[in-house]
Amino acid sequence: MAWLINPYRFGASSPPGAPGFVGYAMATLNVGLGAGNTTVPLTALTGGIGSAPVAGDLVVVLAGEGVAKSAALTGGGHHATGDSTGAYALAEGSPIQSGEPAGAGLTNARAQLSVSYAVMGSTPDTEVVLPYIGSEFACGTAHVLVWRGMDPATPLDAVPVASNLPDSRLPDPAAITPVTPGAIILAAAAVGQRNDDLVQTYTHPDLPDTLQHRASGGGTIEVTLAGWTVWPGSGAYDPGAWVYPLGDHASASWAAVTLALRPG
Repeated sequence: MAWLINPYRFGASSPPGAPGFVGYAMATLNVGLGAGNTTVPLTALTGGIGSAPVAGDLVVVLAGEGVAKSAALTGGGHHATGDSTGAYALAEGSPIQSGEPAGAGLTNARAQLSVSYAVMGSTPDTEVVLPYIGSEFACGTAHVLVWRGMDPATPLDAVPVASNLPDSRLPDPAAITPVTPGAIILAAAAVGQRNDDLVQTYTHPDLPDTLQHRASGGGTIEVTLAGWTVWPGSGAYDPGAWVYPLGDHASASWAAVTLALRPG
């Protein structure tokens, strides 16, 4: 399941080549060697000013995984490889894990969030590939987000800031301090839970643009969240926490990151 709130942060009427949110794609990650890696096409983006990335666009890939406490998270995470670009750069600290320790039992979940990004060259990617999930007690989802008008040489305006919490399903991404006026604050999280009531819609009081995608499998539910806004222009920005209608739950855990994207 996927939800989108207010996709146009720079206006739907922005002409091609103008700064803005180009669009997004979502995917459910494949599970098991036999299923193979997950391919996400970039030629039918929705929710923004374009349908595909062009040269100079910034592509950010957020891949979440949830797994039973007794099972293993996918080693190395789920970082993107483009059909033209090759391996994407990894955000510092990625993959980010939820802090729930491994152990016996299937009643609690761990979560992992992988963040990778690339500036498109003269031949933009038409797809990205993400590694499959290894555990039968796991599932995962991904967002691919594309922006136009970001700085091609230094697309990140500050070092990404990670946060996590076991025994919770209410992600609260950490504060970040950009330096460039007009920077985009991008907060993302992966929530894993061993309980099948994680089916309602998350909301965020301070991020006007929010995406979420849910998967279930192997007795686990995983939701990948993303939200963004424009930095007000001074000091640290704390995105604040996502809100879930049914409150918190001890069988869950989350991993999150806050990024600042530098405009060109």
